[in-house]
Amino acid sequence: MLDITIRAPENAGIASIAVLKDELLSAIEKAAKGSSIMLDLSGTTHADSSLAQVILAFEATAADKGLRATIKGDDDLSLRSLLSSDSVGRPDGKAKRKPAEAEGDRA
Repeated sequence: MLDITIRAPENAGIASIAVLKDELLSAIEKAAKGSSIMLDLSGTTHADSSLAQVILAFEATAADKGLRATIKGDDDLSLRSLLSSDSVGRPDGKAKRKPAEAEGDRA
């Protein structure tokens, strides 16, 4: 079995996430069934929802291949906070909607 650790970048935002995604996919391809791949977030100081999306895809893809996916150092970067980090207005990620105008209200 192979144990692999991939370190996320310090700034794990949309601009840098493609490289991390490629590294994780490469590790998944190289690893034998039953191996463990760890994503180390301990050096990450900034992230957005693109990191959360990569984490979810990483965990699902690794599980499909019979691998153990683990996340290290995510004390301050919970998936919930990452997924809602791009939202506007409310912490639950739901934007407030403006009421629909009635047809007669249009100018």
